[in-house]
Amino acid sequence: MEESFNLVAQSRVNYFTPGSPVQVVRVELLQGSESKENAVCLTFKNIRETVLTALKVHFKCKGTNGEILYEDEFTYEDLNAENGVLFGMDDAVFVTQDEIASIDVSLLRAWYGRKSEDLTEYERVRLPAPKKLPKDVAASLQAQSGRKGMKYMPQVLENGWYCACGAFHSNEENTVYCSECGSDRILLQNAISGILRQEEPAQAAVANGEEPTQVVADRRSSTEQSNEGRTRVVEQTPRQRVQEPRPYQGAEPLTEEEEEAYEDPRDVLAEKLIRWVPAVTAVLCAVIAVSGFVYCKLFL
Repeated sequence: MEESFNLVAQSRVNYFTPGSPVQVVRVELLQGSESKENAVCLTFKNIRETVLTALKVHFKCKGTNGEILYEDEFTYEDLNAENGVLFGMDDAVFVTQDEIASIDVSLLRAWYGRKSEDLTEYERVRLPAPKKLPKDVAASLQAQSGRKGMKYMPQVLENGWYCACGAFHSNEENTVYCSECGSDRILLQNAISGILRQEEPAQAAVANGEEPTQVVADRRSSTEQSNEGRTRVVEQTPRQRVQEPRPYQGAEPLTEEEEEAYEDPRDVLAEKLIRWVPAVTAVLCAVIAVSGFVYCKLFL
């Protein structure tokens, strides 16, 4: 019966090798379902335009205390890895049944047809860890792109760039396309910028202590809603009015003397004018006539 393997651990390498035509991409630790023996799978990438035909590497497995549990050299033969192609992940190397804490890989030699190249002269450069996207942004990006594992912020570094899937591409690759997930770097950045712009108003509202606007259903009865448009009776502030005289009630009628005492002064004045104005007018007319006669006799 053929033994199957279970994935125990998987990790991307946190370094790259400037100038090298081959890069180490990923390390996987497997365990046999029957033998419980550990096996190592290594993934590499050819970044040279020429087709890679063979690769020789050295690897060692360390335990939890840093001790070397197993080390060996392994040659990948009969390769046909073109530029940007990943390889090696289908070849498992049995190592030990002991618990493995870390695996170190060194590049030794690469063959491009009949020509070979020493890779030991290239030194490693440690990479900064890729920045993780917020969970909601990562979920939106995965939904838009249709790809799983898109949980990192695309970053352009001095010596290369990170894809949203976590893959690093050195400047030697000279590409904007991810060789692992197939994403376009520029389109990824634009997609994430659009997602972040959509979330900025909500984040600003939360930062200011505001609640998102909600549409609340009108729970009033249909009668109340239909009456809403009718004219309402609004209580206004009372204004001061000129108080009208109230009718006299419950008293005896006034006598003639009391009526004269309560007579309106304007009526008394009018009565006197009617009585005395004609007499005064007659006297004044007589005086004017006499004065005119005397003036004529004396001066004319």
